[in-house]
Amino acid sequence: MRFFGFVNFPTWRRTPAFNVLLAEMITLSAVSFDLVNATLLINFSALVALSFVNLSAIAQFWLQERRRRLHNNLYYLLLPLVGFL
Repeated sequence: MRFFGFVNFPTWRRTPAFNVLLAEMITLSAVSFDLVNATLLINFSALVALSFVNLSAIAQFWLQERRRRLHNNLYYLLLPLVGFL
């Protein structure tokens, strides 16, 4: 079973159940942090999440679906790559 790929299908919302639990555990661990460390954790987590969203866009559309026309290179390769960097 995939941890990050598991979706709770019996509910109508189809939520990524294990991802929500992981985020809650990280959030609860931040209760003991001071304000500076909590802010650093939030900013770093947002940076990592956005970077993986951009890498996922490249992997899905440019590598797997092979959308490689001229305008698709801009949308599915160059812009996510700039967002990642």
